[in-house]
Amino acid sequence: MIRPPFLTLPLVAALGAACLWTIAALAALPAAQWVLPVAGPQDLSPEQILFAFGLMPRAVIALLIGALLGLSGALMQAVLRNPLADPTTLGVASGAQLALVCATLLWPNMLALGPGPVALVGGGLAALIVMALGARRGFAPVTVTIAGMLVGMLASAISTALTLGQGHYLLSLVIWNGGALSQDSWHGVIRLTVVLVLGAAGAALLVRPLVVLSLGGATAKALGAQVGAIRVAALALAVFVSAMVSAEVGLVGFVGLAAPALARRLGARSVAQVLLAAPLAGALLLWLVDSALLSLAAFGLPELPTGALTGLIGGPLLIALLPRLRNIVPPEAERNDTLPPRAPHPWRRVALLACAAVAFAVLSLFGTRGPEGWGVISGAIAASFVPLRATAILAAAAAGALLALSGAALQRVTANPMAAPEVLGV
Repeated sequence: MIRPPFLTLPLVAALGAACLWTIAALAALPAAQWVLPVAGPQDLSPEQILFAFGLMPRAVIALLIGALLGLSGALMQAVLRNPLADPTTLGVASGAQLALVCATLLWPNMLALGPGPVALVGGGLAALIVMALGARRGFAPVTVTIAGMLVGMLASAISTALTLGQGHYLLSLVIWNGGALSQDSWHGVIRLTVVLVLGAAGAALLVRPLVVLSLGGATAKALGAQVGAIRVAALALAVFVSAMVSAEVGLVGFVGLAAPALARRLGARSVAQVLLAAPLAGALLLWLVDSALLSLAAFGLPELPTGALTGLIGGPLLIALLPRLRNIVPPEAERNDTLPPRAPHPWRRVALLACAAVAFAVLSLFGTRGPEGWGVISGAIAASFVPLRATAILAAAAAGALLALSGAALQRVTANPMAAPEVLGV
């Protein structure tokens, strides 16, 4: 029996009641002492301040973020016809994260207008790279997903390196990168409410074009639809929504992947039904995750960022959804019948790379930066410092060689040029 998506509306009503009940239970505040956030903090007790300006906005913002990520994931999956598409798997969230980390550490003046524009630029650039890579293969789902995950891995690696390299920013950036939903005011709720209203209005305008696009690119063109414009508009809206979430609370992963899947399990079938039900499912899912973390913290366990737990959703869900791609992807779309190009004299390039590696090793072994600028290590400092640096260089070279050997063996055995220890989970 197929359940219509409006059956999720009673779930949202029950969600609101359970949300208030959980807030009161965690705050240990009797109902008679409940206060609205319009009350002045100077007239409230510490428990009431925590209730009105901490737990209440946190519960509401969890609902808003879940709805926004569910809407973003539904838009991406509809326009790309890919059940694995979401801001996390396509690298949009990681691109926004990298832009915000770079702005915070390197160009803080860029944050003068707030983190939203910076996150939007980073997420948009990541999406452009992924779409440029996917366009070469007709936006085949597997190709787009792999390109997005690789772009996301690269952006996350750079963000982590920059964060670890700036110790004085470490704690705040680590908390933000983890997707913490902790609030001390209602300003974030107001901002994300505006984003949700704009996103819902944009999605409503895109329903009919996306329905036409769901018939296939060739059929949509034959019906007179502007396929390119529809894709750009839908992806731009999805990137805008997810970037605003990243700017507000950081990286909250895989909710946009899980929410449309949950909506389909509840009975949503058409594009309009999924776009309606996915935000509701995302709000429910993220609120449940955040409430579980708050409950664990109430029993004395460490309070973890919500994004750290939602990341655990991605792996099992990707494994569950991946077999479905066989039914929606034409076999020829993912087939590569051409051999990769081969250099006429590969050993010359290998020798050039080896010489460059040795030259950089020598420079990093004896070169240094001191109070007077760059120079060469000499004297007593060289006797104690050069052996330590030489050990590090040799360890790095050995680790790189071993990983390269592992990657070559895995690619040879699997006949997959994308195989690597980190990609295959080794």
